Amino acid sequence: MSDHDYPRDPWGEQNIRTPSVKLADRGLTEMENMVRRHPMETYRAWRLAEDSKAAVEERFPREERWNGPGDAYRHLRWNFAMTQSIGKEAAEAYADSHEADGGQPANEREMDLRNNRLGRAMAVDPRFQSLMPDAAAELALRKGWLHGLQR
Repeated sequence: MSDHDYPRDPWGEQNIRTPSVKLADRGLTEMENMVRRHPMETYRAWRLAEDSKAAVEERFPREERWNGPGDAYRHLRWNFAMTQSIGKEAAEAYADSHEADGGQPANEREMDLRNNRLGRAMAVDPRFQSLMPDAAAELALRKGWLHGLQR
């Protein structure tokens, strides 16, 4: 399979903006290099993002999916699942690259990053390692650990 057989947009979203910083070695963004170097890992990260998006669409009304509890749930669930699947360092690299575009207000980006970190931390914590991603996100929601924006 050649490089061109992999999606240019590994997250499956039309509004994705890859980081604008180009890597000197090949003139590619960080995300483009990750896709080239680790295509299967990138596919797993994308698939888990899609699974998390679907879980939120089933669980939360539309008005709670953007900067509300659904958004926080999605980010935590995605990072928890990625950490279980591809490891904490790789999960952090994909999540940080996804947030690095600067195309959103600082408070929204910080909210996403905080929930991403919490998802990864829970996935490596022995108290939560045996949980499935939905159960981890539900626990964080029930305990009030998710970070959302005040409306």
